Amino acid sequence: MDNSLNNNSSNTEHISIRKKVLDLVRNKRTHLPTLPVVSQNIIGLINSDRSSAKDLVESINKDQAIAAKVLKLANSAYYGMRKRVDTILRAITIVGFNEIINLTLAISIFPNLTKYKKAGLNLEEFWRHSIGSSFAAKLLRDSALQGSIKGFQKSGLDESSSNIFLPALFHDLGKMLFAIEFSEQYKKVLKDADNSQESMHIIEKRSLGMDHAEIADLLMEHWNLPDTIALPVRYHHNPAECPDGLRNAAEIIQIADYVTHNAEIGASGNKVLQADKYYLGGVHLTSEQLDKFSERLKEKRPEIEDFLTLMR
Repeated sequence: MDNSLNNNSSNTEHISIRKKVLDLVRNKRTHLPTLPVVSQNIIGLINSDRSSAKDLVESINKDQAIAAKVLKLANSAYYGMRKRVDTILRAITIVGFNEIINLTLAISIFPNLTKYKKAGLNLEEFWRHSIGSSFAAKLLRDSALQGSIKGFQKSGLDESSSNIFLPALFHDLGKMLFAIEFSEQYKKVLKDADNSQESMHIIEKRSLGMDHAEIADLLMEHWNLPDTIALPVRYHHNPAECPDGLRNAAEIIQIADYVTHNAEIGASGNKVLQADKYYLGGVHLTSEQLDKFSERLKEKRPEIEDFLTLMR
């Protein structure tokens, strides 16, 4: 068969998939996963330059179930609080305004994304990997800021990349959307990834015309999430293309993704990641350094399991 016919057929399918994706994420009446009211309120606070701790407390306390989860996670081993955090205001004071915003968004969005059983992904392992990646991102960020990574310039981490929990947690969100909306096509992508020596985002791009990072960015646009969350997700496979102010966040997420896979914590459908291409703040991280981070992450497995349980 003429290869040009195959290419034309493939290009036509890619255009069709891209159009459907754009229609899905840009139509406000779409049946995409929707955000609960508390999430919408929190995003409103993020996008406002007048939001205060009082506003955040009021927004969270309107949903007592979410407020209770926020307090449980604020008291978890992830934050290592010495004294019990018993109010949302105290959590904001001790853990930080941005951290509590990220935590609340994660808690409110997470249940809406775990109800899809047809996704073709092992959702338990998928979310275990995602949470593991957020832990790995925190390890990498803290090590960088503490000077534990030789040659790294602390100035490379600006304020916008100091909160990488949410983008690290949602870095593979596009895979879920693919699997939900393009179930049959994505089953083939997952099968090809399982039998290939190529990274999954490359197979997605070839098979579907776009990868999971791009579709996640579009979903976050639909949700009106800020660039500080969306862009590190969008560029976590190619941080060099990320806008300067968020490039380090994208780098951290890319490396955290590798470290979590290397530690064998959860699974995202991706079988191939190459450590020798990873940099952080212009510093080349060796395979030995990455292995050490993986070992440190393995030690946090009980905390990751607790975090997964609390997020449900």
